[in-house]
Amino acid sequence: MGLKILPGRDGGTRPTWYARFTRRGRKVDINLGVPIRGTIPTRPDEWGIKRVDLSRKGDAAFEQSRAQALAELERMKVEVRTTGDAREVKNAKDALQAARYYRARTGQSVKGVRLGDLAELWIKQKRSYTPSAIWTKAVATWFARFAAFAAKYASEHGGRCETVDEITPGIATAWFDALRTSFTWETVTKQMSLLRNAYARYAVNKDERNPFADIVMRNRETANARKPHRPLAGVELERLFDATRDNAALYPLIVTAACTGMRIGDVCNLKWEDVDLGGGIIDCTTAKAGVRASIPIIGRLREVLTAASAIDADGKAPSPFVFPRAAERYRTNPTGVYREAKPYFARAVFVQEEPGDALEADAKAPPPLEGVIGQANFADAKRARLLEEYRLFKSGTASAHIAARLGVSRAQVSMDLAEIERLTGESLRPVASLRPDRKSNRDLLAQTREKREVGRRAASLYGWHSLRATFVVLATEAGVPLADIARIVGHTTTDMTMEYFNPEKKHAAERVRRQMRGTALDAPAPTETITQGDATPVDALVASLTVEERKELARRLLGL
Repeated sequence: MGLKILPGRDGGTRPTWYARFTRRGRKVDINLGVPIRGTIPTRPDEWGIKRVDLSRKGDAAFEQSRAQALAELERMKVEVRTTGDAREVKNAKDALQAARYYRARTGQSVKGVRLGDLAELWIKQKRSYTPSAIWTKAVATWFARFAAFAAKYASEHGGRCETVDEITPGIATAWFDALRTSFTWETVTKQMSLLRNAYARYAVNKDERNPFADIVMRNRETANARKPHRPLAGVELERLFDATRDNAALYPLIVTAACTGMRIGDVCNLKWEDVDLGGGIIDCTTAKAGVRASIPIIGRLREVLTAASAIDADGKAPSPFVFPRAAERYRTNPTGVYREAKPYFARAVFVQEEPGDALEADAKAPPPLEGVIGQANFADAKRARLLEEYRLFKSGTASAHIAARLGVSRAQVSMDLAEIERLTGESLRPVASLRPDRKSNRDLLAQTREKREVGRRAASLYGWHSLRATFVVLATEAGVPLADIARIVGHTTTDMTMEYFNPEKKHAAERVRRQMRGTALDAPAPTETITQGDATPVDALVASLTVEERKELARRLLGL
């Protein structure tokens, strides 16, 4: 590294001293901010033009300014070495450039952001929303783990890494390799994205390439390693519709997701401005990729949207969202939205409907909690607490969060939920089934997950995203062109859409049965003989029975 005088635009020289060095094969000049004084020494070239020659000695004023420039150069070197900021000390040229960059813009000595302070700085950033406690804790944990790893890795390789600018591509790659051996790809992506953005925001040397930018997060190998959500067969989808039909909050979301292939976040946040009921189309932008999706409104979906528009029209203050309650829940507690639907998916896939199930469910329908608590001899405070705990739990809020919100212990919440179960007879929490031929929610939910080869948590095989895969499979089997399906689900390429086309044996069997229906190989349909007048519909008969008669009918049908 040495001093240099650069030519100016007017044919003369620039008024200040510069230092030159080579970084990654590219020459870089740094302005030292020291004015050039006196007469600059020169020498004539072969054409007689005077050129600056710093190997010669100038007059007293020039030599004095040269000495000041050298002193400034050394001072900045020492500053970088003693503070340990900007870049690794062994690369003094890069450190000098970073120090000069920072000083030129702030007027202060360079002081890089320490890795130990990243979490606090990142969490305290101004945002349009208030981060949740869970997110804050996760971010603090991720930054702390990376800081400890970076310090250890740098020490083992003869260096150090205490600030953001000291992160090297080697450290970033080693951390990426460590993450993907222990965590799922979703977690790896979140952590690497967080570190990449933190480096871009807090690095002093903005000219240095982001060490996290060149890491390829997805390739064919990693994409194939993912556990795709499995699509539902037609009969399973019908069971899901039937099971949720009486759930006014869940049924519209399930129908919309199944009929559009939209992600659950896009379904919950769907706005009326994107819906054209008259034209029969939904034209919205996906939240994940920002791609415009054009979705036709088909049978079941039209019924749901028409019903939602009627509800919205009756409201005093119409919401911009098609499903206002779902939009609010997804904003405040997205996990609750996933959790509420999970048991319905499990039963739709793994439980075959048994005779009398619907009757027994009607017979054992729990009474309203408000009425039961009103009859109990509870203090007003306890009555209000039980009602609020019940509301929060049914909305998908975890017991720990209920306890924190109400200011009680988790043990108290558990006892209160047990009290509610005793009063109403409703099973709120997964317990072992009292019948050996029935599976509990806990057993069913376990079947919807599969252990990953890499990752601490099991992969979800059935859930909201299964409806996206179901739409792709059913639309493909119905003969819809792949390009149209990609446009509907918001994919930029058909290759991406084909990743969702994952039919299983049950889909093939269902398709064969449908296509073979009516052939010579198909069993003849049973003939029905009515011996007495007009038959009364079964639903009407069941509706005319009392609760006790329904219980007796259910017991007889089940052979109990």
